[in-house]
Amino acid sequence: EADFWGELETNLEQILNSNAGLGYLRTQNDPTITVAEANPQAPVVAVDGIDEVELGEDAGPVPTPGQDQAQPPVVQAPNTVLQVQTLPQTTETNSGTENPNEVSFTPAFSINRQAGLISVYANKRIHEQVNEYLMEVRKNATAQVLIEAKVLEVNLSDEFSAGINWNLLDSFFDSDLSIGFAGGTTGGLGLTPTATNALTLTYSGDNITSIVDAIARFGTVHALASPRLTVLNNQPAVLNVAQNIVYFTLDIERTDGTDDNPPTTTIDSEVNSVPEGVLINVIPSVNPDTQTITLQIRPTVTRVVDRAFDPATSVTLADSGLPTTLDEGIPELNVQEIDSILNMKSGQIAILGGLLQDRSDNTSESVPVLGEVPIVGNLFKARTSSISKTELVIFIKATIIDAPGSIHNTDKELYRTFAQDRRPLRF
Repeated sequence: EADFWGELETNLEQILNSNAGLGYLRTQNDPTITVAEANPQAPVVAVDGIDEVELGEDAGPVPTPGQDQAQPPVVQAPNTVLQVQTLPQTTETNSGTENPNEVSFTPAFSINRQAGLISVYANKRIHEQVNEYLMEVRKNATAQVLIEAKVLEVNLSDEFSAGINWNLLDSFFDSDLSIGFAGGTTGGLGLTPTATNALTLTYSGDNITSIVDAIARFGTVHALASPRLTVLNNQPAVLNVAQNIVYFTLDIERTDGTDDNPPTTTIDSEVNSVPEGVLINVIPSVNPDTQTITLQIRPTVTRVVDRAFDPATSVTLADSGLPTTLDEGIPELNVQEIDSILNMKSGQIAILGGLLQDRSDNTSESVPVLGEVPIVGNLFKARTSSISKTELVIFIKATIIDAPGSIHNTDKELYRTFAQDRRPLRF
């Protein structure tokens, strides 16, 4: 199980520690400004438009009103310069006493998990790095994916008893389908799936109905489930359209009796259940920059076909003088499951198929009354047995939701059509 706050704390520690070197914010002495030795050749600057100028002792004579004023007076620049000493490059002190000008600072941070606040105590450069990291975390952690699934069961006709021939759909979809098995994926439809392999296809279009109509050419299509939900990035989700089948396990304890007390039997029961239906586990991983989705998906279709009875339970019930009908048996499940990891673009449709199954149906018909007569009743009964071939096909469409607060148009239309709300929600 992912620990978001623990991983965030570890990453912040790495960022701060990588920038917290010794003496990073320390100086031994204040910068000092001193006067350098006199400049022997000071530049002479002419000043226009000045009638009288006060000069120092070394500035020269001042012209009188009777003298020629054609040439402007000159001002000799000061013959002193200021020199700024560079900051010390070491943090070692010359004496054992502490320098009052030394600044000791260690970057730190604190996290308030309840309020979802992060406080960082550092300089500007570290703040910029932390802000850049948190923005990336926010963009990826809050990305959402709309998952739409359709689980279909195709009752294949006799001519397609080997399964759906996806090669026949190549020209129909203009090579928008790509097909592959667990060993890899190839472009186009150059492969024919076998009855024992599950296959994966991707459809670059966005219309599932057209594919369903094309699959109907191979047999009768039954929709088992059509769930849809929104999932956060890298968070597991479950699409469950199933019914829990309940059964009981019995704990029988019998105590031998004595002359005064008869034998006693204690029965404790425990309720158990198994799902019958469609269960889809999915974990999307989103790359917002490339608009691609890595989808870890495991669809499971279970069906109760029979019940198994434990002989030991029947014997124990009979020895205790209890009816054997108390044992309802344990459900036998027929499980069809695919476990796959897909890489698809946002809005693409993934098709999972190739799971074939033989289903036998036994029916019995009899003439009323006459069919129940012992011995001769079988003459008035008819039993038929049929075997049908079915293939499971699963459609998965994953779409990245750009704005986390946006609502898909399908959801809006579904609400307007079926929600008879006197105070409707505003989208």
